[in-house]
Amino acid sequence: MSPLVSVIIPTKNRRVFLGGAIQSAIVQSHQNLEIIVSDNWSHDGTDELVANFLDKRLKFVRPSHPLSMTDNWNHALSYATGKYFLLLSDDDELAPDGIADLVGALNPQANEAYGNHLVVIGKVGVIGVAGELQGFTKVGNLREPAAQTVISFFRGWRSNYPCGNLLHTETARSFGGYNGLRYGVGADGALWMQLAFECGTVAHTERVVASYRSHILNTTSATTIDDWVRSSISLNRLVEVWYKDKLFTKCMFQSAGRTHAARLVCGLALIRSTNMLRPFKALGVAVLPHKKHLLNIEGLYYLSRAIVRLLCTVIVSPFR
Repeated sequence: MSPLVSVIIPTKNRRVFLGGAIQSAIVQSHQNLEIIVSDNWSHDGTDELVANFLDKRLKFVRPSHPLSMTDNWNHALSYATGKYFLLLSDDDELAPDGIADLVGALNPQANEAYGNHLVVIGKVGVIGVAGELQGFTKVGNLREPAAQTVISFFRGWRSNYPCGNLLHTETARSFGGYNGLRYGVGADGALWMQLAFECGTVAHTERVVASYRSHILNTTSATTIDDWVRSSISLNRLVEVWYKDKLFTKCMFQSAGRTHAARLVCGLALIRSTNMLRPFKALGVAVLPHKKHLLNIEGLYYLSRAIVRLLCTVIVSPFR
């Protein structure tokens, strides 16, 4: 029998998108799931919206007092009873076969038992506010060592969002869930990395399992440079805990710096002109794939991220 999957949807004042997120979970072809909406004291009628859904698998919970973003994630996770869970942001949506494809990656052969992996990463489509497709995340091979996935992530060869990650519930809890105090905006990345290292391998699927909505009002876009720096340094140290070989980690982050330097140059070009996006082949990287025409505000966004990553990988890395 296929495993029970918990789709947890933390939310706060996102009624305009929340209905789509809930509906995308309800219509999943993988029926053995529960849907948990954790409302962080919204005042836009979120509770009324959720009440309109009559699916018995849907559970509405609310903490006793307003929480931070990651604490609300953990509040939702505390109600999960599934063997695996997926964190679906209230402005993202699952593909109809999203959960089925992620679960299928756990068990590629009929004679294998479920639960061989603690992390499954699926491809995610990045969409705009109106739902226009902007690109896709990059995933790895069907099975690959955890170190390869993490290294590739920091080098920009892999990318993922929580809505595309299936995680083992009890193992996630054993690590304390999402640690926002230590990892800040990187708390989701820290959790899947810890589970990946614990298992030793990561499963991937090339199937598009979800859509991540990119807009200037989401938390990632609103994060300050200082917060990105602190988060990135903490993630660097997390890797050091699991890999004591400092030569390994030093090479890893110095290599990453090369990619981020190219993105820095690209960001500067975007601010000056929306038509100056060019591949920096001399640096051996493809910069900002799927982005041919960007508004200046997006150039500023990518520039700020590039500066932070460059600082963390080349200047302030603890492995330098």
